[in-house]
Amino acid sequence: MESMKKNTISDEVPVNFDYAGLRDEAMHHLEKMTGKHWTDFNAHDPGITILEQVCYALTDLFYRIDYEMPDLLASAGELAGADLFSPGQILTTHPVTLTDLRKLVLDIDGVKNAWIEKTSTGHGPLYFISSEGENSLGFEGEQLLHEEVLLRGLYNVFYTIYDSKEAAAIKNKVTQSLHANRPLCEDFEKIEQLLPHDIPIDAIIEIEAVDSPEKLMVEIYQRIADYISPPVRFLSLEQVLESGKSMDEIFDGPLLAHGFIDNEALAQAQRRKTLHRSDLINEFMRIKGVRAVRKINFGKGLEAGEWTLHLDPGKAARLDAMRSAITLERNQLPVKVDLKNVRATFAIQNRSTGLRSAKTWKPDLFQPKGEDREIAAYHSIQYQFPAAYGIGATGLPDSASPERKAQAKQLKAYLLFFDQFLANSFVQLKNACTLLSSQNADTQTYYSQLVADPALQLDGILNLNGEELQQLTESTVAENSGTSRKNRFLNHLLARFAEQFTDYALAAFESTSDEKLTRDKALFLQEYPQLSSKRSTATNYLNGSNSGNSSGLEQRIRRKLGIDETGEDFFMIEHILLRPLSEDQHQLIPLLTAPHVKDPFSLQVSFIFPLESGRFAIADFREFVERTIREETPAHIAAWVHWFSQHEMGIARDAFTDWLDKKGKFEKEKMKEA
Repeated sequence: MESMKKNTISDEVPVNFDYAGLRDEAMHHLEKMTGKHWTDFNAHDPGITILEQVCYALTDLFYRIDYEMPDLLASAGELAGADLFSPGQILTTHPVTLTDLRKLVLDIDGVKNAWIEKTSTGHGPLYFISSEGENSLGFEGEQLLHEEVLLRGLYNVFYTIYDSKEAAAIKNKVTQSLHANRPLCEDFEKIEQLLPHDIPIDAIIEIEAVDSPEKLMVEIYQRIADYISPPVRFLSLEQVLESGKSMDEIFDGPLLAHGFIDNEALAQAQRRKTLHRSDLINEFMRIKGVRAVRKINFGKGLEAGEWTLHLDPGKAARLDAMRSAITLERNQLPVKVDLKNVRATFAIQNRSTGLRSAKTWKPDLFQPKGEDREIAAYHSIQYQFPAAYGIGATGLPDSASPERKAQAKQLKAYLLFFDQFLANSFVQLKNACTLLSSQNADTQTYYSQLVADPALQLDGILNLNGEELQQLTESTVAENSGTSRKNRFLNHLLARFAEQFTDYALAAFESTSDEKLTRDKALFLQEYPQLSSKRSTATNYLNGSNSGNSSGLEQRIRRKLGIDETGEDFFMIEHILLRPLSEDQHQLIPLLTAPHVKDPFSLQVSFIFPLESGRFAIADFREFVERTIREETPAHIAAWVHWFSQHEMGIARDAFTDWLDKKGKFEKEKMKEA
């Protein structure tokens, strides 16, 4: 009971919510209220006895309120903690930055390293011809004023793999993963595997006395390999927790299948453009057991003796262990080493599984399972009264007079008001987790349970069944019942994520019922982890116009507007997907005439809505739609809203669907050819 928190019921006395504190507070109120009419506050007074029993029951209620949260949630069954999302659910996002995209590629089995590079030219130079007011892929004559348009949001993706036998399968996985998580208004010009640029190393290394020269040689090979091609290692949740980082930092970015990647370490694992012999010497000297480097060259070619080796920019450097010739010496005498065994051990160490966490790693922090404490179970206060009162399970003897039995029955009826109030409070506490849950479709917010204990002999006193009691309970608070109070609970849950539906409720007031508003809020909360993490994710155009294939922004706006009917649907077009293709280079006519801006492709989206459907026919609601789109669209993206008639809408949707299907088919064919 020491864990009970102090609070204040009156303006003067701080209350400790245990038996003694409640009794003292009650006595304080009695003394103020009764004045000279009630002067006997001793324990033998029946009124004080009743007061003490109620305080004792309230102590039990407060004790149960103080249970650990998992125990309070346990009684809710499947609803328990459904809106208490884990860090992995609520803090992670789909890729937003280039670092996020890189992590996504690295998380694919078989990928060794990956790099994302910006590009701006697309399939060729794009020009804005100001004298003609048009976009073109070329221009004629120097007299025309032209300006090259550099597109934004385009990337080249390069990666390396461990096993060349899996190249085709890995390429497919990388492409599918990138397009399924493509950021809004961004696209990939190239997705290519980099072929290796094998670098052999010739070296003579003086060592100290060591227990195992072969083990030292493996470490030397590994240190060279890590310098030439910096590895990316995955960390377990336990490892990142030990680093002292906050939960926001740990779960920032996409949730990966193989663990966590440290951003600083990832930044260091860049593709080498040059190699320096001085850096290799420094790496050798950091190995315990190495005394000196007597010789070091980049193989035996023309550049072997150069201090700096310039690498092929179209390939990824890696150590060529088979062609390397590294010799260990001790006091200028060769040290015998089994190179075959060394190279085999080194190869095993560098397999992909060696850099990834075990499959049994814990990817998230999960809510502990609680114990069902049967919070709603209520034991009547009538059991606690002295036997002389004749109201407990013992009751009165048969020899008691009718008047005495009537008095006991009258007291039972009086105490039943307290009993019923307390019993309802206990069942209300049990359902607190249900009230604060978007998963519960029921609009009931007040709960009751009958004090139906046969041992108390309440026949003739309590003439209600459970359904009648529930109706009576709700009728006493009619102004707070039903969807109105349910909406306030949902507003609380929304506020936990800094979300609100206030503007929606006002804008849709004339045509939206309380039931629909409640349902829309609940659906938004149920899907919130996805609506939050995917808010900047684009459509996966590889899937064409398949049902449900829409961007995260569209899904979020659809829920924010409460759109769940076909007649009130809309679609969105990313302008970057309409950029010129390589096949457009041969056309002679301008690409676009009279564009509204010089660059009509970069970081822009268009929303197409039906002007005459449902609530869209209401001017105020259309204004709310446009405001919602401006609020929900990422700040770096320009959003255009177009209102079409039903006829125009049908033509536009058919054209968009046909184009999306053809684009998906076209891109898949390109993947097969590659």
